[in-house]
Amino acid sequence: NIWYALTGLGIGGADLVDFAARLGFGEPIPFDLPTAVSQVTDGDGPAPGGFVDDVELANAAYGQAETFVTPLQMALVASTVANDGVLMRPRLVTGISGRNGTREVGPETLRRVISEADARAINEAMVQAVEGDIGRQFTAGAKVRGVTTAGKSGTAELGGTGEPHSWFIGFAPAEAPEIAIAVLVEQAGRGGEVAAPIAGDLMTRYLGS
Repeated sequence: NIWYALTGLGIGGADLVDFAARLGFGEPIPFDLPTAVSQVTDGDGPAPGGFVDDVELANAAYGQAETFVTPLQMALVASTVANDGVLMRPRLVTGISGRNGTREVGPETLRRVISEADARAINEAMVQAVEGDIGRQFTAGAKVRGVTTAGKSGTAELGGTGEPHSWFIGFAPAEAPEIAIAVLVEQAGRGGEVAAPIAGDLMTRYLGS
């Protein structure tokens, strides 16, 4: 968390909000069903980006403070990294069949969020977060056997009493992704202990590994 906090302070609130907006934060996701809007801050503060102060910015940089996100939004974050930095419009179905035949619902590009080189760097870091010596200690169960797996766990504290939300986002195979995923288990504890194994199992089933 300290690394992300310092990085957030270095980036600054305005740029953090700007990059989040490129990923779809701050507005409804263009989707076939209604979705809640994700945010990194509520925008009511006087500091750049709408943060209250540097404390909120530092906390938001690792997913706390006034940061609220949906699983679909975080799946899009994972898929954007997997897709070399390009954000795609999410689809509920890939085709519709009826009496008059089948109509395909093809992929639609929304925009480039980050450069291909930056996406590759994040890809490599997410692989280490699952498969590296340290990463394996915090994301046990996320690895798909025989497949290079990328991901990042998250533990979202709620304030007050109760266990935090358990999060994991990832994709596989990292070198040629076929699936991107976001798993949220509400009030289930650490992301690496609960959400990560679920994600690993789902990706394994999808890939048939």
